[in-house]
Amino acid sequence: MLVLATRKGDVSVISPFRYTRLLFALLLAIFILGERPDTYTLIGATIIILSGVTLFGEKI
Repeated sequence: MLVLATRKGDVSVISPFRYTRLLFALLLAIFILGERPDTYTLIGATIIILSGVTLFGEKI
């Protein structure tokens, strides 16, 4: 559905939803693979996700 939305929708509206993949990948790595992210990874992921939320808030 994300691919179809990207094809038909405005990219600036769709792109914040693409950042959720980062969150799901992080959760899968923790629960399935038993990995633990370091502090720099968590800080970087937080910055990326917050930037997506900010962009989404500006479009509404």
